[in-house]
Amino acid sequence: MLNAKTTTVQELLKQCLEKSGIKDVEIVLPYFGIFESRNGAAIDGVLPMESMLQDALTTWKHTEVEKTAKFLFMIRLFLPSINGLTPRDVVAHKRGTDKTQLDDATYLTYAELEDDSALHLQFTQAVYHVITNQYPTEADTALSLGALHFLMKFGKYRSDAHKPGFLGNRIVEFVPFKLLKTPNTDFEHWEKKLFAKVEEYSKNNVIPVSSSSSSGANGTGTGGDSDEDNSAANDGGLDRDFLFLDKNGAGGTQRRIPLIRKYMETIYRMSPIYGSTFFKVTQRCSRALPEKLHVAIYHEGIHLLDNAKKPLRVFYIEDIYRWGFKPNTMFYFEVSADNELGTGSLEFDTDKGKTISDLLTDYALAFLKEREREEERSASLPSNGFMKTNDNVLTRGSIAHLYQGKSKEYRAASRIQALFRGFALRNEWVREDAAILIQSIYRGYRARVFLSEMIEQMIQNGEL
Repeated sequence: MLNAKTTTVQELLKQCLEKSGIKDVEIVLPYFGIFESRNGAAIDGVLPMESMLQDALTTWKHTEVEKTAKFLFMIRLFLPSINGLTPRDVVAHKRGTDKTQLDDATYLTYAELEDDSALHLQFTQAVYHVITNQYPTEADTALSLGALHFLMKFGKYRSDAHKPGFLGNRIVEFVPFKLLKTPNTDFEHWEKKLFAKVEEYSKNNVIPVSSSSSSGANGTGTGGDSDEDNSAANDGGLDRDFLFLDKNGAGGTQRRIPLIRKYMETIYRMSPIYGSTFFKVTQRCSRALPEKLHVAIYHEGIHLLDNAKKPLRVFYIEDIYRWGFKPNTMFYFEVSADNELGTGSLEFDTDKGKTISDLLTDYALAFLKEREREEERSASLPSNGFMKTNDNVLTRGSIAHLYQGKSKEYRAASRIQALFRGFALRNEWVREDAAILIQSIYRGYRARVFLSEMIEQMIQNGEL
């Protein structure tokens, strides 16, 4: 893509999304970002939307990294709008239930693929996160994901070709590097295991697209006989030679789905790992937490995880009173002190405080937009008694009494709006204080200038 020196990050993002074939570009654009990698390997951070690409290029030149640095187009905010599937509230409406009662297995079984380009972008990023261990996986899960990736690239297992040595060093594209470094193993060991899983899937689960034409539109329906079964997971649009026969759908449903979707559904179930952005921090505010841990920011709030990324505690956005940072020093947030951690103020030492705070703020504001779109969808669908606010939804967290009878989204929206109003008020106070300070400094400066000019004039007149 050719760009002028004045091209902004936002303009480049729009080009990337349009060329990727993403639907609803204007809606999902804020959820993506242009990241920079100065050494060509590690990801350093996201560039501000309003900044110009030339600014980054100039910095690269001054720091002498222009030969290795690169831009990366990636998902920044993992919101429901980017997964390319039928929204959960719409699936719930079709199933005659409320979305809070719709478990992940049922949702994934009956959600249709509405944007295959969005699914492909998620897949590309998920592969990177798996093989670099940002999404830690057990060996069985890693091999299953690696086998699906292999099948997408090379097709079904062939005993005459798919032997140890076929991949060679390319095994790092399919198996997490952390597994490859397991003591007493080598690349050949993991390549054998990978091919065993590829062979298993090829024999039991992988079927040609043409053989599934009778089981749903575009050959991607379920294996049931009812109209409802045949319409579930109607994916279409993905140009694949093979489909995956998934025998573990909700209620024993068998589905024929693209390999890429099977891969991503495995990733979706990796809660709270999928969709989280992790930051290594240290803390000394609670003895109930390890000193070194991960703060994970995601679309519903904050997860605290240990060094192995095992969940320790979750704080939902509606239960967080406020958050902030001290530049290059710390990130903090405040919740009710009525918890097992023994404190309502949690502080974490990190030089990424501003990044964490900004990310959580962006998620909070994006949450409100997602809620608005859900309300618009609700207004356009025939009422079945579930698309409205469900007064029976149980509240979660420590401030349930404030929102008795209200939905989770209502509570979160109220909390975010209150935080935003507080922020806006504090911002106005800061601006007012700054204006007063500037005016005071200016008046003092003018007085000193006047005094200096008066003294200089007196010296020239011989009065001093």
